[in-house]
Amino acid sequence: MQISKLIDASLDFSTILIRLVEDLMSQQESIMSPQLAKSGTMIGAYIHEAQFAPNKAEYVAKLQKALDETSQTAYWLELLYRLGYIYDSSIRDISADCDSLRGMIISAIEYA
Repeated sequence: MQISKLIDASLDFSTILIRLVEDLMSQQESIMSPQLAKSGTMIGAYIHEAQFAPNKAEYVAKLQKALDETSQTAYWLELLYRLGYIYDSSIRDISADCDSLRGMIISAIEYA
């Protein structure tokens, strides 16, 4: 997989996620929103860093960190859903995007 496709996918995901965080903050949710924003955008930050890795080991390490952030993001999304801040249709779409991004990262790690 080309890293540019992964970067584009992570930017798309971050854009959607930031819009969700803005909506949550407008609902006065201020405890989990910053965590979600951080973990969700760090996915792309680590992917972006990976493209400049000096060697394969560093490349894989950065992608592994991005993969870890997808798990954290999925956790915050699930918690927000259980607390009633996110509803079924929203959680399905953004969780599917998170899962898709996770799969792309796993593929990139496997083929590194």
